[in-house]
This record gives sequence, structure tokens and C-alpha cells, in this order.
Amino acid sequence: MGRFQTSPALVLTTAGALIAILAAVVAGWLAIDSLAPDDAAHGDVAALGASVAIARHANDLMATGGVASNATMDRDSILADRAAITRLKSALAEQLDALDGSGYDTRAAQIRARVDSLVSTVEEIDAGRPDLLRALLRAEQASQELLVTNTRTLFPALSATIDSQTYFMLTGESEARSGRVSGTRARSEEELLRFWHLTGLQRDVAIGHTVLSVASLLQGPTRVARTQESFDTVAQRMARSLDYLAANGGPELDPQVVPLATALLEAGVGQGSLFDELEARLRLAVDEQALIAAGRGHHVALLAELDGLATEVSEGAGTRSDDASAQADAGRTALLVIAVLGVAGTLVAGG
Repeated sequence: MGRFQTSPALVLTTAGALIAILAAVVAGWLAIDSLAPDDAAHGDVAALGASVAIARHANDLMATGGVASNATMDRDSILADRAAITRLKSALAEQLDALDGSGYDTRAAQIRARVDSLVSTVEEIDAGRPDLLRALLRAEQASQELLVTNTRTLFPALSATIDSQTYFMLTGESEARSGRVSGTRARSEEELLRFWHLTGLQRDVAIGHTVLSVASLLQGPTRVARTQESFDTVAQRMARSLDYLAANGGPELDPQVVPLATALLEAGVGQGSLFDELEARLRLAVDEQALIAAGRGHHVALLAELDGLATEVSEGAGTRSDDASAQADAGRTALLVIAVLGVAGTLVAGG
């Protein structure tokens, strides 16, 4: 058998094929190194990014809509908060949609349910806020009116009346009467009884004013009944004194005393009294507090779900990293085998 003859063209062709095979192997090796980690991490990055955004928006939502109503709020602040709630609701929906495509479907569904509960509760708080705010403002206005009227007008008028009545009983003289009367007449049973009702009324309007002031500060319904009982007791004494003074007030009685004291009495008794307003306001406040507590519960549960997602991503990333590494090793081995076979085949073909 003769020696195999190799032509220059065949050598060049064989060398070119070997170079092409080696270049393909290097390119495949680098592609495996670059693509495997990116594919494994893409869903994790999306999930964690959405999770962080959801936590931030949920915190802002509770800070905006999950707070108790107070008298410093007004229509403009309520509208501003409502607009902020709408924006945060939209932002949360956007992040939930992003989370849906990250590969964590079960956890994403649980997070969506928590977000829906939180948003629904905050919207319910917001819907009830105007009624509670109106009740708070009415209570504040009524309290201020009582304070101003009683301290600036009723109390001074009643005190001046008692001073005049006392002076008349001691001296028999009065600026409201012409001439001087005898001591016996000045200290008659009628005058003594008038003085007794005036001093009793002075004591009772002070107590009644204090009770109503305390009632306006109550934050829970448990003490309303006892406070109202205290006022009712005082109101009964006030009513007796006012009935007597309305018929037997005498010249020394300031004409403002009876109507202003009657207004104080009526503020705390009967239908539409301050206590009725108080009970209605506290019912609204209790309902709001229950919703706020529920909102906090939904918020905490949501954060727990987000923590669970982070743990799931971390554990899944480790598993996928191991799988990706094994797959990359297998790919590299396959490339080496293919390269060896290709080189061998080329050499055989080249002679």
C-alpha cells in the first residue's frame, strides 16, 4: 500500500476546520457562563423589586389613610388624602401585576389578597371620615360656645346678682330698688329663699359646666352613662332653682341669668343634647378605631407575606444556582466531547 499524500489545500482546509471547531467551543463555553446565571436570577430580581415597592406603598397607605380622625382635619386635607390613597392603590396594583410574572404564583396570590384587604379597609376608613369629622367639629364648636358664654357672661352675671342680693339683705339698700327698706323686710322669707336659690344655682351651673366640659373630652363610650347621670342630678337642682327665679327673681336678678342658665341646662338634657351628640360621635370613633386596628392587622400580615417571599426567593435562588451550575458543567462536558469528536473527525477526514 502506498504512502498517503497530503496536498497543501487539504492541509489548509483541515486547519481551518479545526480553528472553527475550537472557536465554536470557546464561544459556547463563554455563552454558558454568561447566560445561565442571568436566566436564573431574572425572576428573582423582579420578585424582590416588586416586594420592596409593595412594602413601601403599603407603609405610605397606612400612614395616609390608617390614622384616627381629629379636629385639625378639614375638607381639603381629606380630599388630599383621598387622592393619595387612589395613587397608592394604583401603584400597588402595578407592582402586583409585576409580581404575578415573576414565577412565584402562590405567594403572589397571597400577597394580592393581603393588599386587597388593606386597601379595602383604608377606603372604608376614608369613607367614614367626613361624618366623624363633622361630629368632632360640632363637639368642638359646642364646647367653645359653652366656655365663652358661661365664663364671660353667665358666671359674672350670676355672681353680680348674688352680690347685689347679699348687699340688699344686709343693708336694705339696692341700686335696683328705690329707697331703703327695713332689715326685717330685706331679710324676709322670700328674700332668703331667693338668695338660697341664687347661691344654689351658682354652685350647680359651675358643676354642670364642668361636667359638660369633661364629657366633651371623653374618648370612649364606657364613661358616658356615668357622666350623664352626674349632669342629670345637677340638672334637677338647676331646674328647681330656675323655676323659682323665673317667677320670683326680684329686682337684683340680672335678666341674662335665667335664659343663659336654662341654655346650659338644655345643652345636657333631652333629645339632641350634647350627650346624644357625644354618643353618636363615640360610636363613629369606635368604629373607626376598629377599622384602624383591622388595617394594622392586614398591614402586618402583608409584611409577613413579603418576608416569606424574600425567604422563598433566597432559598429558590440557591437551588437554581446549584442546578444552573450543574447544567453548565454538563454543557461544558458536552462541548468538550463534541469538540474532541469534531477534531478527531476532522483529522481523520484530513488524512
